[in-house]
Amino acid sequence: MGKLFSIDLIGTIHLLEYSWRQVEATTVQNCFKRAGFSMCAGDADDASDTIDQTSEIVDEACKTLLAEVLEWQGVTEGISFPDFRNADNDVQTSPDMSDETIVASVVEVSPNDSDEDDMESDNTGDPGSTVGEAARYVSVMRVFAEKRGLAENFVTRS
Repeated sequence: MGKLFSIDLIGTIHLLEYSWRQVEATTVQNCFKRAGFSMCAGDADDASDTIDQTSEIVDEACKTLLAEVLEWQGVTEGISFPDFRNADNDVQTSPDMSDETIVASVVEVSPNDSDEDDMESDNTGDPGSTVGEAARYVSVMRVFAEKRGLAENFVTRS
């Protein structure tokens, strides 16, 4: 049978970090050039001017398009493009939650052990760690090995 592979968060971070170290700066530069983003070192000041000019051109194109759409829909009263563009600026897109509320929503809630202890009092002996607890212990050991410079010696087995 084939080996079962699994990946956890710390393993993913290690993989991403290793992969990123393998990418050369010229590779990233070439990707941006191929996508049409090109800026020479002396063009930094001109870039902000270009962005402003591009924004003005886009705004004009959007104004024209909005006017055409409104005319096609039979709307006779004028709506300014800035009003149209900013119509939903005050719409709440996510709940307004405090840090404490967010933390409380993701922290595991431990069950009330007193009820379960009464029902399971007949069981003798320690049932041992759960698979989830064991996985957390392995992650702690992996972080420990990484901080001590022993990450190369840490072996992951499934």
